[in-house]
Amino acid sequence: MQVLQAISEITSKLKSKVSYADVGKALGVSRQYINQIKYDDLTAEQIEKIEKFFNIHLTDVKLTDVKWTDDKPADSHMVRLNYYPDAIASCGNGTFEMSNERISYEIPLNMFPVSKNAQSYSMCHARGNSMYPRIWDGDFVICEHYDDMKINNGEIYIFCYEDQLYLKRLSKNINQIVVESENPEFPTQYIEKEEMNNVHLIGHVICSGRLANRELSNMVNKIS
Repeated sequence: MQVLQAISEITSKLKSKVSYADVGKALGVSRQYINQIKYDDLTAEQIEKIEKFFNIHLTDVKLTDVKWTDDKPADSHMVRLNYYPDAIASCGNGTFEMSNERISYEIPLNMFPVSKNAQSYSMCHARGNSMYPRIWDGDFVICEHYDDMKINNGEIYIFCYEDQLYLKRLSKNINQIVVESENPEFPTQYIEKEEMNNVHLIGHVICSGRLANRELSNMVNKIS
């Protein structure tokens, strides 16, 4: 959930306007800082602080409240998401585990940032702690997918390299791809020019988090 989305939801729940300064108080930071990160995703720790400060829950929308149809969503406020429960995106040394099971469902658009240009969305789970504290081991990760996807410097991607799936922050220059972790214990890696064509982008990460001790299988309507 982005900071702006959280502010909108808090305002709706409290039925009074919530400012950047109010959210700054909840997180122990300045209003200026909130303005700087307004398009960033909140971490689980930040969400917990906000919920305690305002005495609300930011995860009240339940997927079981949404009815699935085989057709495209008639409601423009919904989006289809494919969940691969056994697909693992590595935040460590890399692993490749694709799922034979797919659960498709619809969720409200305001649960994560949606792009008009994305062709599809999917969700899997992260493994490892190289992206901690932004993404924890076991977190769900939501990606958007495009044909002919390109690296947007500084963004987080799931990508395949040497038959392994990785979840890392990528940047690209003329001679190499820079592969960065959030956890300072993991060194930055470099994929040199002659190997760059072997990097295949799977998805652009737009949201991550955890399910607060709820099983996703109990929150969706499985169709296949």
